[in-house]
Amino acid sequence: MSTSKPTTMQVFVIFLVLLFGQGSWIGINSIWVELPLLVSLGIPEQFEIASWLVIIIQVANIGPLLFAVINYMAPKGYQLEGPTNYLISAVGTATCVFLIFYWDVFTIWKLDNQLHSTYFTIFVFLLALVDCTSNVTFPPFMARLKSQYMNWFFIGMGLSGMIPSLVAIIQGVGGAPVCVANYTYNDYDDSGELRQCTSWTHETKPARFGPEVFFSFLSVMMLSCFVAFVCLNHLPSVRREYAPEYLNQQREASSDAGGNQRQRQYEMVSSKKDEDDEIEVSSVLSQPRQSSSILEFVALFVILGVANALVNCVLPSIQSYSAGAYGLNIYLLAATFGNIANPLACFVVMLKPSRSFVLVITVFALGTVAGIYCFVTALTSPLPPLQDSVMGSILVVLAWFLSSGCFHFVRATIGWILRMEPNNRVLLICYGIINQIGSLLGAIVIFPLVHYTDWFVPYYPDPCSHMPPCVSNSDLVTPL
Repeated sequence: MSTSKPTTMQVFVIFLVLLFGQGSWIGINSIWVELPLLVSLGIPEQFEIASWLVIIIQVANIGPLLFAVINYMAPKGYQLEGPTNYLISAVGTATCVFLIFYWDVFTIWKLDNQLHSTYFTIFVFLLALVDCTSNVTFPPFMARLKSQYMNWFFIGMGLSGMIPSLVAIIQGVGGAPVCVANYTYNDYDDSGELRQCTSWTHETKPARFGPEVFFSFLSVMMLSCFVAFVCLNHLPSVRREYAPEYLNQQREASSDAGGNQRQRQYEMVSSKKDEDDEIEVSSVLSQPRQSSSILEFVALFVILGVANALVNCVLPSIQSYSAGAYGLNIYLLAATFGNIANPLACFVVMLKPSRSFVLVITVFALGTVAGIYCFVTALTSPLPPLQDSVMGSILVVLAWFLSSGCFHFVRATIGWILRMEPNNRVLLICYGIINQIGSLLGAIVIFPLVHYTDWFVPYYPDPCSHMPPCVSNSDLVTPL
């Protein structure tokens, strides 16, 4: 990146890019971090809701599929990501508003005669449709801007997990349940002796604020994404930070169509003014090779697909079994720190961007090791290793932090590598498609393992298990 101090306009564009990037997955990430509270509030599906959400998210891959088909059929030179981004950001904002009022509307499904979170499921699908589609529309749009803004975009994507996680920590999930007496009554045992009995129940400390407030905050964040995109797409001052090659293409298209001469002159001045910055970026980050080979592209896309399968589907589906077995607070911490690792990893990529294939493989391997530990704790639930020790809690939170951080580092680095290639727009569309294919395959693998095997057993602590239900009157008499 350029070593010169950023101008006020560049700082403003960075701010807009961060707001735009955080809107990419803030909807689904917010749902994940809110799950511990929703479970504690009695959502019908309880811990199984996590694996159901994974399937719902994968069904939403119809969005990227439709975009890819329509984009292929569109006239040459027509960039579909612009209008698509308007649509999905507007739908995401409206859906978050509806969540405020209807998240807790449950209905009985005739399919199984069980109570289900019907409205919540519909809204999650719409948010997933928005977020999945953003994977193939947001990065190509970012190719319009100078290359240094791509890492700020990935940091913004990381903030889509970090921001709701911090809000969830402030909100709290009530802590560990405690046993309290519900009511007392008298009863007789088989010998006719009178007994004093107590009906015990468990209570949790209420959260500082409810899901309605949380979803209100989510609505504001989605609205800010929409506003940021409008500014990035239309403000003339922001266009000065567009990549010279994109401005050249627009100028040529405008010339062919007999476009406005004044606009063409403006773009030519902006292009010449910014070429030096682009050359400086390229020279600093250049590698001995000019572009990646076909084999390297294939390997990078395979790693990208596997990383997305793990971080988007496999690991989230088992988090309630892995971290939940250590207690509700540890479950929240694991979900929160896992999301915090996302922007931290992207920030590291921004500070020290690299096109090293070896680095990608090394970090991917480290994330896989951490993911294996998460998988082991889920398989051994409800009695995972070191369950009642502080070290066990630290290890499981650290494992979730490392797995999330490493896989998101891999994603951001691969995105940077593709952005620096000549045909970056097509490669970034492929980047988004591979993201979704990997997530889909991960869901296909993990869903039957969670629902149709006995590999994963949820941990339901009962703080009242040691409390005697009844005590005979003779036991209550104190001897003289």
